[in-house]
Amino acid sequence: THTGVHPSLLSGHCIQGILGGCTVLDRFIDSGGGIDPSRIRAVQQYMVDWGDRRVFAGVHYMTDNIASWTLARRLIPHLFKHPQQVEDLAVQAITRQSRVFSDIVQHFDPDSPARTMLLDYFPEAVPSS
Repeated sequence: THTGVHPSLLSGHCIQGILGGCTVLDRFIDSGGGIDPSRIRAVQQYMVDWGDRRVFAGVHYMTDNIASWTLARRLIPHLFKHPQQVEDLAVQAITRQSRVFSDIVQHFDPDSPARTMLLDYFPEAVPSS
């Protein structure tokens, strides 16, 4: 397989996974029925796995996912019928279920521009002191 030797800003797989999952979640919400929490978690895991696995495969840098997540978050209010609910679920997926997100927060230097930008766009994940 070809490995990434340069950044590819942004990761198309990562943003497709997030926005595709948001589409499914928007339809779940639109159906008006109760949504089984296990189904939501499964969709959320699917959403973040697209981008995370590209990093694991060595064809994207973690910072490529940061760009994808921030763009997706900015697009969500303009694309979905239930933007706030969809955004909340997408943010939960990214901040709670993405291994790449967790690794950035835990292992990047606290003063690194990439980590700082990520936590500026996802303040929900700011570690408590």
